[in-house]
Amino acid sequence: MFSFLSFIMVLFLYLSFVSINLIYFYIFFEAVLIPIFLLVIGWGYQPERIQARVYMLFYTLFASLPLLIIIILNKSYFLYLGGIVGEVQISTWGLAGSLVAFFYIFAFLVKLPLFCVHLWLPKAHVEAPVAGSIILAGLLLKLGRYGIWRILSYIVSKVYNLSPFFMVLGLVGGLIVRFVCTMQVDMKALVAYSSVVHIGILVCGLVCLIDFGFEGSACIIIGHGVVSSGLFYLVGCLYERTRRRSLFINKGITVVIPSLTRLWFILCIFNIRAPPSVNLLREILLTSRILKWRWLSFLRLMLINFIGIVFTFYLYSQRQQGKSLESFLRFYPVAIREYSLSMIHVRLVVRIVMFFWVFYSSSLEKIRDCDSWEANFALDN
Repeated sequence: MFSFLSFIMVLFLYLSFVSINLIYFYIFFEAVLIPIFLLVIGWGYQPERIQARVYMLFYTLFASLPLLIIIILNKSYFLYLGGIVGEVQISTWGLAGSLVAFFYIFAFLVKLPLFCVHLWLPKAHVEAPVAGSIILAGLLLKLGRYGIWRILSYIVSKVYNLSPFFMVLGLVGGLIVRFVCTMQVDMKALVAYSSVVHIGILVCGLVCLIDFGFEGSACIIIGHGVVSSGLFYLVGCLYERTRRRSLFINKGITVVIPSLTRLWFILCIFNIRAPPSVNLLREILLTSRILKWRWLSFLRLMLINFIGIVFTFYLYSQRQQGKSLESFLRFYPVAIREYSLSMIHVRLVVRIVMFFWVFYSSSLEKIRDCDSWEANFALDN
């Protein structure tokens, strides 16, 4: 049954990506919630899985119902006028058009999720089984970015009015969540909260409507999907031995299971954007775009990056070093299955690095050309 639900979830995700009609995309996009809902309630670890189920359901329904109403009304208006492009309709609605554009994006922001609508994500990750967390982090959350990218063609004329709001929300929310990460003692919740920060920077790249902003957000989606799912799997390997996810109990992994130490190290340094990771490329692309929007944002970006490095190093050092519990020493060593799946994540990370740095290096040239154009324009004026 678990494998069947996982297959149904991946099938709905595939149908969402191949759906051309917007209403079909919405149906499959929301249908993904059903398998993950059943996985959390059926294979969750603790009684709090009921609360996680309620959070998931109500957050999704609250954000998706306005989108469904707008799609139906917009489709009826489209047919009534004989096929006028949806983007032209919204561009002529004034303030109402901006509100409609916000609800278009809002449903996908909850799936990403963005700060203020992210509370369901840590609860779902903590209560979901390891395989559910990997699918949730690697595939389901990335569908929200694809939905925003697809819906921008309908509301491109109104996104400029909303971009300052989403820029501030992404940066300020990311900074607040970074401080929340420093207070976490649950390893799984810590990795889940760190995802919210990456999503805030991703939204900043999408709403700027610049080509290398889109490419930077694509780097976040691909790199974060592999790294975060790998970290969730390593946390699950520890949980199978100690039945605890606390930072204060799981210590001394270097002594007990040294073969996983280097895998922890590789995924942690890629999570903090160390070169030559894909996250470093997205950092260059999106930071340049955000600083062009407002140069004072460098203070928030500096704090976000610094605090992220601090708690990631703490997560790594606290796991590998220290004195482990005596009962922990009696647990079985790393199985071939665990080591092979961890190595798959590492190999994917390395291959993604090679792909993105080869094919997205032209984006760095665009940044340089944009800088030189703005400098010449300033001199001419």
